[in-house]
Amino acid sequence: MKNCIGKELSKIPMPVNFNEPISFLQRLTEDMEYGDLLTKASECSTVEESLTYLSAIAVSSYATTSCRTSKPFNPLLGETFEYDRADDFGWRSFAEQVSHHPPVSALHVQHDNWICYQSFSMTSKFRGKYLQVFPIGTTHFVVKSTGHHYTWNKVCTTVHNIIVGKLWVDQSGEIVVKEHKTGASARVKFHPTPTSPARRRDASPAAYFRRTGRLNTSCREHGTTPCRALKCCLVTAIIGTQLSS
Repeated sequence: MKNCIGKELSKIPMPVNFNEPISFLQRLTEDMEYGDLLTKASECSTVEESLTYLSAIAVSSYATTSCRTSKPFNPLLGETFEYDRADDFGWRSFAEQVSHHPPVSALHVQHDNWICYQSFSMTSKFRGKYLQVFPIGTTHFVVKSTGHHYTWNKVCTTVHNIIVGKLWVDQSGEIVVKEHKTGASARVKFHPTPTSPARRRDASPAAYFRRTGRLNTSCREHGTTPCRALKCCLVTAIIGTQLSS
C-alpha cells in the first residue's frame, strides 16, 4: 500500500467489492435527479432567482454521498447511457464515455425550454488514510428563451478510512454558479468536516452552515425557518449561498 501513496486512483488496483453495480455514466446522470429545478430556473423572471434554483441542484449532486461510499465501474470507451424522462419531466439525457486515458465522460440533457451539458474528468491522490478526488470540468445550463448561460463547477471529494475503519465521504471547496450574460453569480461553500468522530458528533450544524447574502430564509411552502426541504427553492439559504450581481 505504501507504494500507492501519492498515485492517482486509475493507477491503483482496487478490489471489486469497492464498486457499486452501476456505470459511472449512470452515476453522472443522477445529477438530474432533481431536474425539475432546471425547468423552474428557466421560468424565473430574474437571474438572481434562477441562481437560487441552480445552486440547489448543484448541491443535490452530493445528497447521497453520506451513505454511498462505493465507486461506480469505469465505462468502456464509447459506452453510452440514455435516460428518457420526456413523458413526465420533459427532458431526456444521453451520456457517453469519450476518452479512456484519461477517463472523460460527457452528458447532454435536452428540454424544450433549456439545454444542460457537461464533461467530467478527475484527478485523484491516495494519501494513505484517505483518498482525494479533484473534479475537472464544468456544467453548462442554457435557457433557450432568454439566452442566459449559466455554469458551475464541482467540489473536491475526500474518502476517509480507506484502509482501516468505516468509510465516510466528505466534500470541501466552493461551487460558483455564474450567469455569463449579466455577470451575476452565486457561491456555495462546503466546509470540511472534522476528521475526529467525537468532533463530528458534537459539532453544531451552525458551525458548517453559514448563511450570507440577500436570501429570505423563511419558507411558506414547508412552514419552517429556515426551510430544510432538499427540493425547496431556498435550500441554498441553509448551506450558505451568497448572491452577487
